[in-house]
Amino acid sequence: MSYASAKGKTAHFAQEKLIPPRELSEAQKEAIAGRVRQVKEHIPEALDFVRALHGEGLVDGLRCIVAVTVCEGI
Repeated sequence: MSYASAKGKTAHFAQEKLIPPRELSEAQKEAIAGRVRQVKEHIPEALDFVRALHGEGLVDGLRCIVAVTVCEGI
């Protein structure tokens, strides 16, 4: 028995409806592909992290990668 049912109430958990991500232009698709290539080259383990976030519905996939900065010589 849950606390809510013990108090005579019901718990309401709303299932959030996911809105599909907006369509991308060809230029946006190319920019995202370039950033994904950089991530694959420099920090490939980040792709698994982004995919896990996408699986949980927290990001819209690889399009959430906004910028990739490579610091050489550190």
